[in-house]
Amino acid sequence: MNSIRQDFPESWHLYFPGEDFNPNDRRAMLLKELTAFFRTSVGEDLLARSVWQQLNKCVIYVEYSALCESVQSADLVAALDMQPEEGLSCLSAAAHEAL
Repeated sequence: MNSIRQDFPESWHLYFPGEDFNPNDRRAMLLKELTAFFRTSVGEDLLARSVWQQLNKCVIYVEYSALCESVQSADLVAALDMQPEEGLSCLSAAAHEAL
């Protein structure tokens, strides 16, 4: 099994349909960083307070400033400010991986 398959997040195809996974892609790197954060005690607490199930869908409700303060990632801030759809997809995929 090559390194690309080993690092392939199961949720990638759900949040980036039709996009091949490349571990060097900025989205993949942000996804990895966010997943690692959500697996810390601070990240787990944030998800526990922010995730609700509604109509068979998972909804993440978190205040932007609290999220940025907790994660402390310049890449997340840049993604949410400059490419919000990609940033939110990375955030959602990371939560999916962590849960």
